[in-house]
Amino acid sequence: MAIGYYHGLGVNIDPKQSLFWFEKAANNGHVEAQYTLARMYQMGVNAPKDLKKAVSYFEKAAAANHSGAQFVLGQFHFEGIHLKKNNSKALPYFEAADSKNHAEAQFYLAAYYANGMDVVKDTEKARSLLQQSCNNGYQNGCIALSQLNKKP
Repeated sequence: MAIGYYHGLGVNIDPKQSLFWFEKAANNGHVEAQYTLARMYQMGVNAPKDLKKAVSYFEKAAAANHSGAQFVLGQFHFEGIHLKKNNSKALPYFEAADSKNHAEAQFYLAAYYANGMDVVKDTEKARSLLQQSCNNGYQNGCIALSQLNKKP
């Protein structure tokens, strides 16, 4: 129902009904609904912009092993977006998303190993992560890999 009202599939687009059904599904443990609802609150699309709710739903989805939510929370901590910048808190989120082959998480995780941030510096591990990121279609991973391979 939520997707139908969100996209107008078989019904008229109705942001209020979409929000209602996404919240109902998310609060009943539907992981993809939690992630989608988090994005809606983060961006203020079909829901009022509410960063506290967005983070809460990202956390629920991440706890249920949603790699996209794990990556987003890692990015929020790493970049200081919506949360206080904290590389140590970001690391386990990136590692969790990497375990599911998340290309952008692999890119960020490579930065940890390339620079020795909260891990022992390991250029070969960074190179491997960037290769995986590139192989998984993340263009910035390909660019960073090329740059790393040019270093002596």
